[in-house]
Formats: sequence, structure tokens, C-alpha cells
Amino acid sequence: MRAGFAPSDIVFSGVGKSPDEIERAVQLGLKAINAESAGELERIDRAARARSVRAKVAVRVNPDIDAGTHPHISTGLHINKFGVPLEHAGALYRRMSEQPGLQPAGIHVHLGSQIISTEPIQRAALEVVKLARELRDSGIQLEHIDVGGGLGISYDGSRVPTAAEYAAAVLAIV
Repeated sequence: MRAGFAPSDIVFSGVGKSPDEIERAVQLGLKAINAESAGELERIDRAARARSVRAKVAVRVNPDIDAGTHPHISTGLHINKFGVPLEHAGALYRRMSEQPGLQPAGIHVHLGSQIISTEPIQRAALEVVKLARELRDSGIQLEHIDVGGGLGISYDGSRVPTAAEYAAAVLAIV
């Protein structure tokens, strides 16, 4: 916010959010809080109910997609500890939509870092768009889909996708 962004333009993402960080995010009325787990959703719900508000949330889903990165920076496979397994996400969103302190706002996915191909990003986008459509068909309307970042950087002069190529790859799916 010190950089001039309104709270309604900010998505709060990251693992291990402290209770104080969740409280502050709810207080500010951010665009969305990206939740990493059902437990984190419960903490956000409690904080929002304490303020008699509905916090906008997105769930980080784990689509079990190999981004082709080093195992230490890969986060989109089932063996990784990040996000909710894609096959459990629909039920979690339906439960979330019934919680008084939560407003489903989006879906978030992040496959890892140093991604050097748009193909895994497209596969992830396809999976989350499919989930968003299933949710819409069940009455849960989302405001955004966040396919994450993680674009690779060329340290040795090799070719990596540009931001424009990344955007085009995602837009081809959505």
C-alpha cells in the first residue's frame, strides 16, 4: 500500500501466514487472500466472522503437474506440500461458500520456479478453468483465476518464454 496500491487491488499469497497477518488482511478488505489449506480457510473464516465481514478468498490448488523444474523448486506435484489437491478443491469450495466469513473469489495455482516452458502453465490453466466452470455450474461464481508465476530466467543464454508468450499461452486456454 505504501507503493500506492489500494487494498482492493492486492492479493495476499504465501505459505505460513501468521494469525496477525490474516487479521490484517481481513481488516484491509483485500482483493483476495490465497489460502493454502482447509485449516487456513478456517483461520480466515474466524478472523472475518470476528469482524462481521466476508473475506474474499482463493484456494491454492495443486494440479499434480510437473513443471520440469528442479525438485527443490517444484510445487505443483502431489508429492509437494503446497496447496489443496485438485480433486478435493470442488468440495472445499462448496463448503467454503457456506461459511459466513468466506466469499469464494478465485482459484490460485503455482507450479514452482524457473519454469522454462509454457506447456505446464497451459496444462495448469486448463485444469483450473475446468474447476472454475464446474464451480460456476454449481452456483459458485469466481472473480479471478491466478495461474501463478515462476517464469524461468536465462542464466546461460538459453531461450525462455517472455512474459508476452506466457500471457498468450494462458489466454489461449481461458
